[in-house]
Amino acid sequence: MYPNIYADLILFLHFLIVSFVTTLFFFIPIGYKYGWKWQKNKKIRLTHLILMIFVTFETIIGITCPLTSIENKLRGVFV
Repeated sequence: MYPNIYADLILFLHFLIVSFVTTLFFFIPIGYKYGWKWQKNKKIRLTHLILMIFVTFETIIGITCPLTSIENKLRGVFV
């Protein structure tokens, strides 16, 4: 089995989360303007808000993202 498959899976998960936060940052206001129904889904918006708060909190206190730490450990990179 490919030795870094788990690290690659963590990287892909990280990519999906970053894509979710980034795209919704733009699409929620656009969806509000054009009346898109999915944009009013409270679960999606709450998840988006929680992720933004978490990332902001990480940045303010200066810690590395847990997914980055896990990926680095799986790859054998110690920073």
